[in-house]
Amino acid sequence: MTFLLVCKGEMAKQRRNYFSTWSTYISLLLWPILTVGTVIYSYKSFDVSMLNVIGIHSESDLWIFLLTGFLCYNCFWVMVQSAFFMQRERQNGTLETIFLAPAPRLAIMYGRSLGALFQSTWILLLYTVAVLLIQRDKIVGVIVTLPVVYIIVIVSAVCWGGFINSIFVISRDIDFWFSLCDEPMKLLAGVSLPVKIMPMILRVISAIFPLTYSLEIIRQLLVGGGIDFYVLSKYIIANLVVVAITAFILSKAEQNNRVTGNLSLY
Repeated sequence: MTFLLVCKGEMAKQRRNYFSTWSTYISLLLWPILTVGTVIYSYKSFDVSMLNVIGIHSESDLWIFLLTGFLCYNCFWVMVQSAFFMQRERQNGTLETIFLAPAPRLAIMYGRSLGALFQSTWILLLYTVAVLLIQRDKIVGVIVTLPVVYIIVIVSAVCWGGFINSIFVISRDIDFWFSLCDEPMKLLAGVSLPVKIMPMILRVISAIFPLTYSLEIIRQLLVGGGIDFYVLSKYIIANLVVVAITAFILSKAEQNNRVTGNLSLY
């Protein structure tokens, strides 16, 4: 019960403090739409039949591939943006105050993540409408599949958000992590380019991002009609590892705080 109450409080705080400005909504609404449009029209320069080798057999498959990529990426990117606001907590001197509160540390991290994710509800609604229109010939199957899709992306995004928030707690070099989780994540996780066509070294690096497995599962569900349980097991393991690392980081930060009075490890 305490865990849920702390999550609820952090969610309300996120909404009131950070998601009530025009600049925030422009970044959440306008830029994703422009980016998706740019990628879609780039692909339209090529014959879709050339993409058969990566499992895209029609224009509707291509639309699902790209829209799924940017739905998931936006949810993960909002997590990074939420964590970036941790810098304000540090500047205002309230970061340490948060950790002095008698509240579960993981609840604080995941509350921040959930609070940010709710701002992307509009993208989930748009995605639902788009997928139903694209695959209207098998609308019943899509309606059954979409709830599973949303569970997959929300669980993974929240786990990632907790991890990124914990990183931003212990590090003063926030710009480095912010940059690492933008273009590299978009490229290596297969948002608009299939991971299977990348060089082996990039495919190995892509395994770091839980977004990679989320995209693979969701695309299998919507385009292939089923789930590869090997990929599902990697998805589960990746998210469990992220949660374990998050708990470890927060524990180390708290130990450091007791000794030095500072949460930053570097």
